[in-house]
Formats: sequence, structure tokens, C-alpha cells
Amino acid sequence: MVCEAAAGFAAKYPGAEVEILPVAGYRKEMPTRIASGDYGDVLNVMDSIPPDQYPTFYLPLNDLTAMMENHRFIDSFTLDGNVYGLVYGASAEAVVCNKAAFERAGIEAVPSTRTELFAACEKLSAAGIVPFQINMGAGWPMQQWDKAALLFAQDGTYFDAALNSNSPYAADEPYGQSIRFVRDLFEAGCTERDYTANNRDSPRCSWALGVSAKSENPETAKAFVECLLTETDISNRAGFIPGDTRIDPAMPQLQELFAAEPATSVTGVLSSEFKQAMADARLDFMSGTYIRVLVLAEDLTPPSRM
Repeated sequence: MVCEAAAGFAAKYPGAEVEILPVAGYRKEMPTRIASGDYGDVLNVMDSIPPDQYPTFYLPLNDLTAMMENHRFIDSFTLDGNVYGLVYGASAEAVVCNKAAFERAGIEAVPSTRTELFAACEKLSAAGIVPFQINMGAGWPMQQWDKAALLFAQDGTYFDAALNSNSPYAADEPYGQSIRFVRDLFEAGCTERDYTANNRDSPRCSWALGVSAKSENPETAKAFVECLLTETDISNRAGFIPGDTRIDPAMPQLQELFAAEPATSVTGVLSSEFKQAMADARLDFMSGTYIRVLVLAEDLTPPSRM
């Protein structure tokens, strides 16, 4: 897809040359490339870089006026009024129900309370169906229980608020409620019993494109970003909610989801303080494996500080 866009861009702008450099293990390798100062012209905005350091590594994209007027989710990559990243699109994360399984188990409506949910799990189990697939063995899918803390808090900016708690994993705190909920599911036999198998591929992340602060061709780089995000169907090919508001979601699942007008929560921008706190605590935030450890632990005594 990107190579197709490069060819179209070169045709639109005679004389422009676009070289695509594949990078295996992007999250692991790119920080090293960025530290070296040699990291190309257009690249993803790395989630390992704290927002207050965006100006060090990326150029503002504010002069892409049409993009600023017609693009979603730019707040996540904005600092002091400057936009440093434009998303390909965003992922919609939710609990997905298997309608055929529900019908087989005699479940007539989607559960709306904890009691109804566990009752539905009993019916599914009785019908020989594993109620929940949490894919603990893969590790990263367990990051959903990091995100579920936002739902228990009913606050997309809860992560920073958790820094002010002396016991963020206590039973009555949003993080504690989230971890205990998945533990309850596991202990009640509502999930797959094999917690070592990897049944999921790597996720499609809500990546944003940025332009390197070291770029020697910043205007050409910005034009390529705009071309890729507005003149191709890269967002829909990846199954995203397109970042550009002029492009409608193509996936039937997304169309059905939004037709139901669900309540949504948008994850706020993670502060440098929160990222540092997680690093200091040696918790692999949004990677899932520490949550797997908590689910399998014999004793869930929370730490006093994050």
C-alpha cells in the first residue's frame, strides 16, 4: 500500500523521489535509529517518546491546513498548540459477541450487568462454548485490562489521576476493579484454560505519521504524509476508523458498531510523568504481561505506590 502511494506521489510531483525502508521489529529498532539522528523523513510517532519531547524529534504539521480541519484524534499528538502526528486511523476496542454462540446457548440479549454477564457465561459453558477468549498466552491482548481501568473510572484521562493514588490497585480503585474483574472471569472458569497458547496475531496500532525534525526535505515529506492519508485507502485496508473525516469506515463491523451509537471513551494523552512512573515500577504498561502475572498470582496484595 505504501509503495503504491509512493508511486502515485512521484507521478503527481515529478522529480520527487520516495524510498521506502522496511524496518523489522519497529518498536524495538526505531528508538535506536532515532537516537542516532538518522531516521528518515517520514516515520511513525513513537509511543515510547514522551509528548514533551516531540519537538526534539518531529516537525509541527500545522501548515497542512486541510488536514488540520478534517482530521480526527489530533489532540493525542498536540503539544503547545502544535500538531506533531496525524493518525492513519483509530482502533475501536470493545467486547465482541458471537451471535451464533449466544443463540446456541439460549442467550437472547447482550448482558448489561455483571450478574447477567456471569449468568451468560454459565449458559455458554453448559453449551460447550468457552465464554471469554482473553488470549493470556499471547501476552499483549491483556493490555485491554489496562484500558478497562478507564471504563471503571469513566474517565479517559484516568491514568494520570492514578498517579495521585497511594494504592492504585486497591479493590475500590479503577485499576483494582479492572484487574479483579479479569481475575474473577479466569477463576470462575469463564476463560480459556490454556494460559500459555498464543492465539492472536500482533495488533494493528493507532499509529500516527510524523515528519522528522532532521528532515532535509520537510515540505516534500509533509506533502507525502497528506497524500498517503487522504488519497489512498490505507486506513480502511488496515481496518481503522479513518483519521480523515472525509473518509467513511468501510468495514461492515465498524458501520454496525457506530449505527448503534455506543457510548465511547477516548484515551487521553499519556503524560511523561505517567510513562516514567510505569518505567520506575517496571510495569510493562499496555504490553499485558504484568497483568497476566497478576491474574495468575496466588496473592493479589497491591503495591502501595505505582
